[in-house]
Amino acid sequence: MIEKGISRLGKPMESISASIENTGKLEVMRLEQRLSFLATAAGAAPMIGFLGTTIGMIMVFIDLMNTNELNVATIAPGTMTAMVTTVEGLIVGITAYIGYN
Repeated sequence: MIEKGISRLGKPMESISASIENTGKLEVMRLEQRLSFLATAAGAAPMIGFLGTTIGMIMVFIDLMNTNELNVATIAPGTMTAMVTTVEGLIVGITAYIGYN
């Protein structure tokens, strides 16, 4: 932007100002091109994490149905799946959200 302004030295101030402003607009447009990916990731990652949470809880219920007894060894694998996917989805979503904003 500064280079554009310097290259127009000696010309009317309106010309210099318009040139710098146009260069700035083009640069902002170039920087914003990939922001839609961050917005999509910020919205989709928590939903994908929630899907994993649901799958993990389904695993718990299937394991309980098959064993007919309630103990930690029965519910731990499905609960772990649910918690890990929730955390992963939130980490990706929060990071993308912060990057987007």
